Amino acid sequence: MTTPYTDRFRNPADARNFSNPERQLWATVLQAMIEDAVHGAPSILGNRKTRQRLTAEACAYFRDPTPSLSVICELLDLDPAAVRQRVVRQIETAEHGATPNQQGRKQFRRYARSRNQPEQWA
Repeated sequence: MTTPYTDRFRNPADARNFSNPERQLWATVLQAMIEDAVHGAPSILGNRKTRQRLTAEACAYFRDPTPSLSVICELLDLDPAAVRQRVVRQIETAEHGATPNQQGRKQFRRYARSRNQPEQWA
């Protein structure tokens, strides 16, 4: 995310004035970044080398504190430090050769049903 976008939301009160569709958009963006970091970029995004680069960028996005992650988390009423910590833990688990976490997918499905959300990536 570039500076003009992050400057727009310096005041936390401005962040909470977002409409519901905009919050859903940012939630989808965050979810896609998490999926790319933990499971790798999808094959539709290019060849193996491109996917590896995109996956590395997604991992770095969560490992290194960035203003844009803080802004997105503020827009979604999430704690940026907690999001980073949890995603980094998932990345490290995936890097150590762990198989896809079926229990985590079950938890996600339960969460999606409780929020009446489509079960994307389930």
